[in-house]
Amino acid sequence: MGTKVEINDGPVWSFKVAGDITLDNLTMGVSQPGSFRLLDEKKSRGMNIERKQQMKMVITSEVENVDNWLANRVERHATILQFAENIVEYANAEVSNVVALTFDIVDETKMNELMQSEDTRDEMIRHGVKPETVTSYLEKP
Repeated sequence: MGTKVEINDGPVWSFKVAGDITLDNLTMGVSQPGSFRLLDEKKSRGMNIERKQQMKMVITSEVENVDNWLANRVERHATILQFAENIVEYANAEVSNVVALTFDIVDETKMNELMQSEDTRDEMIRHGVKPETVTSYLEKP
C-alpha cells in the first residue's frame, strides 16, 4: 500500500475538497447538505464507522500557533498513518489560526481506537490544537 503525503508550506487562500466546498465553508459550516455529513466533536472522537470501502475525511480546528502545528507534522503523520493515507495539510497563518487535514481512512477500527486515546488528545494539545474546536466531516456514501 503506497502512501502519498502532500504538504503546503505557503499561504492557502482557499481550497476545494469536493464540489464547491472551500476552507471558508469548512470553518463556517457546510452549506451544501449533500456534500458531507457533519459530526460533532464528541461523536467524531468516538466514531464507530463500519464501511468496507475507503472513505475521505476532513478535519478542521483552531490552533494556538500555526508554525508550531506545522513543526509537529512528522509526529502527527505517524499517528494518522496508522489508520489513513493520502494526508494533506492546509494552513494559512496570515488570515487565521484555522488548519485542516484531509485523508483517506483505511482502518476504521484503528482510527476509532486512536481518536479515543488520551495519548492522541495529549499529542493534539502539544501541537497547539484547541480540542473544543475540532470539527470532522466524512465523505457521504
